[in-house]
Parts: sequence; C-alpha cells; structure tokens
Amino acid sequence: MINRYTRPAMGRIFSEQNKFDQWLAVELAAAEALAESGEVPAEAARALRAHAAFDIARIDEIERETRHDVIAFTTAVAEKMAAAGEAGASRWLHYGLTSNDVVDTAQALMLKQASELLVAGARTLAEILKRRAYEFKDTVQIGRTHGVHAEPITFGLKLALWYDEIVRGTRRLEAAAEDLRVGKISGAVGTFGADPTVLLQSGRSNVSCNSRRPPQIERSLASVERDQGHCKPRRARCIRRPLPRHIFR
Repeated sequence: MINRYTRPAMGRIFSEQNKFDQWLAVELAAAEALAESGEVPAEAARALRAHAAFDIARIDEIERETRHDVIAFTTAVAEKMAAAGEAGASRWLHYGLTSNDVVDTAQALMLKQASELLVAGARTLAEILKRRAYEFKDTVQIGRTHGVHAEPITFGLKLALWYDEIVRGTRRLEAAAEDLRVGKISGAVGTFGADPTVLLQSGRSNVSCNSRRPPQIERSLASVERDQGHCKPRRARCIRRPLPRHIFR
C-alpha cells in the first residue's frame, strides 16, 4: 500500500507484521485442531501456542535463499521454537497443510479486519449525514435538472439522499464482507491428505473465518474470484460468483 494514501489503521491491517500474525494464527489453529484428533501430539500443540514467534527480517533473509515465502516463514518460526527449547514441537507446525491453506485463509482474516474498519467508517458517516439532514431540513437551496436551475429544494433533502445512499452501500459492503469470510484447509493439491475429517470439520474460534456452506469440490488454492466482485458496465448490480471455502468455525 502507498503510505501517503493509506489511513494508519488500514495500513496496519495490510502490514507485513499483521500478515504473518494471521499466518501464525492459522498455523496454530490447525495444529490445535489436529491435536484434538490425535494427529498432532497435544504437548506439541501447546508448545507451539506458547512459544511460536517470528522475526520479519529473518523471514526476508531466509526467503532470499529459499525463494519461497511460506518455507521462509515456517523456518523462521522453527528457529524461534528451537531457541525456546522446543525444537521437537516445530516439526508439527504446518503439518498436513499446503501453503495456500495458510495464505488464503489468513488473507480472508485480513479482509475481514479491513471490511470491519470500512463498515464502521460508513456507519459513522451515515449517522453524521442523518444528523445534518435534520439540522438543515429548512435550509433552502436551488434544485437542478438537466444541468440547469429548477424548483427549490432543501439542503436537508440533499443530505438525506446521501444518507440513504450510504446506508444502501453499507449493506452491499457487509454482504461482500460476508462472502469473503471463509477459509480453505485441504492440504497438498487439495486432497485432505493429513486427515479429511479433521481438516474439514475441526476449527478454532480464534480464527473466526466461517464458511456458510461447504464447497462441492475442493482444491489446493482458493478460487481467484473469491475476493473479486465482477461488475459489468451499464449494470447496476455487482455479481459475486460461488467460491470454494472451508473451515475454521
């Protein structure tokens, strides 16, 4: 993001720090879910929760050598685990997962955070417009039609129309945010190789990225149209396509 055009709160959401924070949240949630089924030792999951950490500079350093962002991330976390005396537990980090299980689900979490910020701002703006519409309900201004002056209206009416538009737009934004509130956990090439039942059904509340319906066919990547609303010219509505999705409830 371009700093001079970015609000600090939104910039923090899309920062490298928060991106890796969300990667780690997904990794820990998956390890704990697998620990519940016995796929991962419970003590290893507890050690990961207690000691897993990362250093962004170290991730960048490893990635220059490996040319793979997730390998760099998991290696950096494993180093932190070793430094904490829990090297053995780090072998269960990323167990049964593929890179985009982490990347796509974490991106959904970031988009959830961003949409909450946008919705909050839109609601605040709507309340201001509503208050000002009442304030200026008797303030006369000229109306316009076909680019010329027309019958008088009030400035309050103009503000009320803006209020109504913002309320409708906020509903559309909330609907888009709900479509994005999904995760994908399916393992390498989408085969659920670690444990189909556990990866499909288990989850943690600390990764609140809920699926409203299961996909008919899973794959190793989330479909690219997941976070693309496709608006056609000369049409008033935005068409959102069905998206593969899973898991953390």
